[in-house]
Amino acid sequence: MLELVARRTVTEEEVSFLHERLDGWAAGLRLAAIALRAGRPVGLPQEIIDYIYTEVLDKTSPEVRSAIVRTSILSELRYGLVKAVAGRKATQALASFASSSLFLRPIADGWVCHPALKAAATDHLIQTDPAMRQVLEERAWHHLAQEGDLLGATAHAFEAGMISQASELVVDSWPLAEPEYLVECVSQLDPEMDSPVALVGAAAALARGRADVAHQFLKKQCEGAGAVRGLLCLQIGELANARGAIDLPLHANTPGNWCQVISHLVVGSADLWEGRLDTAIKRLDVAAEAAERLRYCDALVRALDALVACSVQSGNPECAREAAMKAVDVHRRDPSRSTVPAISLAYLDVTGLQESGARPRTGSPPHVPAGGPHQAAFAEYLRASSARAAGDLVAYRLAQSRGRSVLKIHQAGALLCALLGDDPCMLSAHSEPVEELTSRELVVLKALSGPLTLPEIARELHVSHNTIKTQVSSLFRKLDVHDRAGALHLARKRGLILRGHHDELTSQSRHGSNFVHNIIDSSSSRTKRVAAAMPTTGRSSPAPRSP
Repeated sequence: MLELVARRTVTEEEVSFLHERLDGWAAGLRLAAIALRAGRPVGLPQEIIDYIYTEVLDKTSPEVRSAIVRTSILSELRYGLVKAVAGRKATQALASFASSSLFLRPIADGWVCHPALKAAATDHLIQTDPAMRQVLEERAWHHLAQEGDLLGATAHAFEAGMISQASELVVDSWPLAEPEYLVECVSQLDPEMDSPVALVGAAAALARGRADVAHQFLKKQCEGAGAVRGLLCLQIGELANARGAIDLPLHANTPGNWCQVISHLVVGSADLWEGRLDTAIKRLDVAAEAAERLRYCDALVRALDALVACSVQSGNPECAREAAMKAVDVHRRDPSRSTVPAISLAYLDVTGLQESGARPRTGSPPHVPAGGPHQAAFAEYLRASSARAAGDLVAYRLAQSRGRSVLKIHQAGALLCALLGDDPCMLSAHSEPVEELTSRELVVLKALSGPLTLPEIARELHVSHNTIKTQVSSLFRKLDVHDRAGALHLARKRGLILRGHHDELTSQSRHGSNFVHNIIDSSSSRTKRVAAAMPTTGRSSPAPRSP
């Protein structure tokens, strides 16, 4: 219908705008299409406003018209709010109008006004009585502030031009307020905003993982700015600068405000990544306790996530499990108020306590969560440890690689440098079957991955068929498998032979001596590397025999 009347193609932007403003009102859509035909930009056409003036507002009683116009500044028409802003008679007038018009729909505790009627009434108020609008905005601000709706009060204070009152409300509402909304408020207050408002905006932006926005807000200096700047440094991976940014004393065991909570969080996290676990646990415990008391969700989740890492490194699985489950629970109750607890999700995932869905797919590019690269790197270390315990060399290498890729090497800290610096080729040295295999058994294992039968392998190795059968039986027993396919699957999984080794071997001669010599040479070299990396077990291993 729009395109038929407008006589042109209507864009998605135009359709979306009209859908939101006209809410299916057929006459309004036709008037909007006429405006589109005239080539006007997207917006509520003057034809619609004029239509509502003449066909709706002018045909109501003065009391109803006054109630509609005066309450047009409100985002919601609740009984108590309407009474506080426009008076008791306004509630009666709106109830009367709602009974006879589809432009005002009654709900449980008030009414819902049609967007077109609201826009026309607001325009009428601005044109005819701007001073009254100022009074109404102030009444709404005062009432909502008394109700404790600081965000709603902030919006009305801002509309009334009361910048200082709006700034105070923004500061008072943190850290309980919705971070995304506060970021928008602070952006609107700029450049009039003072330093405390900018500080709140930066902290709110960091709770949403928006480091670039936080950096823009932190241009001014004020008390507590160093704490938020330190948190920003952690989020972008600058470990060396995080501790140096703190400008608040840390001697208090119970931080009194959210800036001090961040200071303890930053210093505790820095201690963790630098390998000082004892002091890290103390700082992070203080931060978590104070954040929970202040209901500062982002700081609480970050502190608990770091405590999971501390507990893992301290060998305390019970504390790790408790902190991880609490961090995930706090985040899932209100995900808009905190960053994702990547370490906690990874820990619950690899321990089988909870299916988090946080495990990256094989070969997927590394993803740095909003909490920062150190958090992401430790989560990958947990996945690598799980793969190592399962003997899955490929998953181990991928997780280690992802962990290293998200960090700046010179900013990784002593802990992660040690955890992610292991040589993945040494994985097999931690598996008991690899430790017991002799060089001859490794040769036989690699020969089994080729196309040769046992008699053919015996001839190539210049031993009897019975000797090969004995060695294969010993090999199966040590690998705890029952057939050739099982031995090859486990060997490839643990890195004893390469995946795709069969394809490489089939391209060589079925009986050529180069085939056997290549197997022997590679197996001997592998055995020497494994033996060099192997821990002392207290029992003597058979000396490798010359092939």
